[in-house]
This record gives sequence, C-alpha cells and structure tokens, in this order.
Amino acid sequence: MSTKKLTLLNVDPANGNDKLRNEFGFWKFEDTANPVYTRYPNNIDALGLVGESTESENSFLEKHYDFQIISTFAASILQEISGDTVFEDFVAEIQVPVTTGEALQAKVKYEYSFYDKQYEEELMETTTDIVEILSIYGLAAEASQNGTVADHLTSPTADSLAYSKDQNANTGAAEKYKTQMVIGYPASTIGTWEEDKNNFPMFVELQVPHNAERSIANDIQDTQLAAILMRDVIEDADLVSREQVSLNAWLQNDSETGVEFYDLSTDSIDLLDYWSLDLGAWEFPVALPSDAMFVSNADSTGFLAGTQEELADQDGDYTVSIAPFVGVLRGTLDGLIEKHGRTYEEIISGTPAYSEILMFKIAKYLTASPNASVQEFYFYNAGDEISGVQTFIDTQVKYDEEYRYDVTAFAAVVGSKYKYSNIATTDIQVHGQAISGASASFTVEVNNSIRLYEIPLFSSSGRIVMPPPYYPQSHIEQIKGITNAMLFSFDTQVGETYEV
Repeated sequence: MSTKKLTLLNVDPANGNDKLRNEFGFWKFEDTANPVYTRYPNNIDALGLVGESTESENSFLEKHYDFQIISTFAASILQEISGDTVFEDFVAEIQVPVTTGEALQAKVKYEYSFYDKQYEEELMETTTDIVEILSIYGLAAEASQNGTVADHLTSPTADSLAYSKDQNANTGAAEKYKTQMVIGYPASTIGTWEEDKNNFPMFVELQVPHNAERSIANDIQDTQLAAILMRDVIEDADLVSREQVSLNAWLQNDSETGVEFYDLSTDSIDLLDYWSLDLGAWEFPVALPSDAMFVSNADSTGFLAGTQEELADQDGDYTVSIAPFVGVLRGTLDGLIEKHGRTYEEIISGTPAYSEILMFKIAKYLTASPNASVQEFYFYNAGDEISGVQTFIDTQVKYDEEYRYDVTAFAAVVGSKYKYSNIATTDIQVHGQAISGASASFTVEVNNSIRLYEIPLFSSSGRIVMPPPYYPQSHIEQIKGITNAMLFSFDTQVGETYEV
C-alpha cells in the first residue's frame, strides 16, 4: 500500500516550553519537507545517567531517571523550572494512505446498479428520510437473528422500504441506522456481505486503505471492551478524559515535492485517563442511544462479537457486569505502553512516539446542508490482513442527491508526560578555579500514555446518476405465411452517438 508521512507536533514542545529539552535539540521546519529533528550531540553527550532507571512504587509505567550534567546552561535553566510543571511529548510520524495519483487506493464510487421503478418511486418521496432507507448492514444484522429477514437482503423491494418507513414512523426503529459501529474485525463482518451490494438498485462504495500496523486495535479487540470504547469515544461528549487540543501538522504531498502545513484542532482522549476516570462506573450498565446500532456477524466472529455487543448495549432488562474485563483492558494498555514507550534519552534525541491508526470514521453529509452530518459509520483498523483496503457499502442513498463523505482516522499515539525533580547544582573546579553552578543533577519522571487524535484522511463528493439509456435498434420483418401480422424486434445497443 502506498502511503505518505503525516507529522504531528503537539504544541507544547513545538513552542519550546521545556527550555532544557530545547538545549538538546529542536524540530527544524522547511517549506519543502516534513520537519526534521536536529540534535545538539555535544550537549546530549554531556548528559550522564547516574545509576539505572527505576520504576515508581505506584506503577511500573512511571520511570525515574537520575542524571548529572556538567553545563552552566543546564544549571541555570533547571533552576527556573518548577518541579510541578508537567511537559508533554506526543510527536508522531503517521503513515496515511495516498489519496491522489496513480497509487490511489482510497476511492469512493457512486454506483447505479439497475432501475427498479416502484423502489425508486418510494425512495424519492419527500417524506423518505435517509435513516429509513434500507441498510445492507442493518438488514444483515437482523438476518443473523431472524432468518426471514435474509430475503430482504437478497432482494430489496419497495415493500421493504415502505415497511421500514412505517416502522420508523411508529417506533423510531430506523433511527438506529444513523450511527453504525462495526464490532470485531471488519473483513469478517461487513466484508462478509460485500457482494450483496449488487442486489440494491444504487449504492456508494468507499474503499479505505487499512494500515499494516494493527497491534493496538487487535489487542483492544481481544479485551472484549472494544465496542464500549468505540461507543464512548463516539457518543459520550462528557468524558473526563476528552479534551480539545491543537496540533501542528505537516503532510507530505502526493507529488513528493513538498508538504502541506495546517493547524489541526482535534478531539483527544487519553486511554489511561479513560480507564481510570470514565470506565470506572463498572456496575452501572449503559444503554446504546436509540439512534445508534452495532454491526456484527456472530456466525463469523463467534463469542467475541456477541460478548462485546452485550457489554456495550444493555437496556436494563438484563445486566452484564463489565468488571471482569476492566482489568484485562488495563493490562493490555500497560503492555502496549511498556512495549512502545520511550525513555527520556529517546525523547531528547527526537525519537517520534510510536503510533498506529486505531479506527476509522466515515461522516456523511448532504451537500445542501454541509454543516451537520446525517450519518456516521465507524470500524476498527483490526484484522489479520497485512495490507489492502476495507470496503464499506452505503445503500442508504437517493438518486441524483449529492453527498459528501469525510473519512478520518483515530490515531493512537504512545506519547510521554514528564517532569523534573530533585534539582541540585554544585560548583566544580576547572584548572584550580571554582565555577559556580557548572554541574547539575536532577531526576526526570516519565509517564508514557496512549492518546487518541482524530486526523483527516480524505473527502469525496458525488451523486448517483446515469445517462439516459441508448435507444434500442429496431427491426420490422415479415412472417412467412402470415399476411396480417409483422414481427418487431428490438436489440440493445452499446456505444456512443452524436446527434442534433
């Protein structure tokens, strides 16, 4: 899969709030390339680790590093730093899919399969809402529970559409199709029904390249709380762990001759804070909002999908405690941080934070009303495939109505929070002369964490239309032995013509 590099700098180190760190290196910005970290090797070499790094008594994730440095600049800077100041470094270099040119893999196709007069007449009524239109995944999810619905999936009809509209008018049932969240591995859920798209008169096909690095998404799936995490990230605007952050972004352009720079204001969720502050109400089950639904395929993904859905959508008729799975999730997060977290030496040397794409979001807009999405679709960057694309089919569309699809990704960045403590300066003798404050010792406490950032990938606008059919070629022939009749035959034509 062809990719290009997206460099994200969180504003804190980019603005130089940590003056000591800036004495070891800085990010150099150019107009024609992604930022490059420039080191000051002499200053880094002057930094000596005193003893081995130690772990906090509270958590092995908190690392303590004791340093001594012979440098007058360091001593003076350290004296200005408050021991309570926490610095952050979530600088990441993320590989995102190429979206233009010959290597294009991210595609959106607007397809008209066939003409069904009754279906289209029902579809084009002004009272038909988007969420009432037949959804390939909604029908498939119901088919897994009720075999009689499978007929609707293989043969969508005007009667099925009319029934959906009646159900929504009476119970609001169709509203659940507004937000669709895929549980489990997409290839074994929505991928199972991809060929059924041709049973629908019209559809939009989105091809989203998935990344080869998928360990974070796969590990979170194995905790069986992936559906809950997706639900909360999407539906709960009041998460304590959620905040709006500003990032500087440099995207390598497709011609590889330069970069596009932009400021990115994005949602951010710290997964460790989410675990401790937002997932803590373990014994109070949460019901899925009425306008949201999970898309699963229990026959393909088995116990995993069923358990995820039960845990994430509890309506009060029965309750399933998530407490047994909470510790598993924390162990998974800790293991990922232990594997991918950086040391202080790696931070000041400019080593980017490890990052992966965790999940994808497709926001659908009516071009006539571009400020609010009419539907949203989500799925994890999970599975066993090394590379390729994940196809998403949207059958909830009308003929000749223009839509815009914005595809974004939630990037998981294993970044660092750190602070200085135990700061002390001493004098040293150089050629028999005392130099005040030339030597400094200090401790750095590094806490690594996983933070989610929503980043844009690509956007597409279009409508489903087809040219008027080419008129048939007609033949009038005599019928041997019959004098009062003629044979009219019509053959389909293909090609093109130019006429007045």
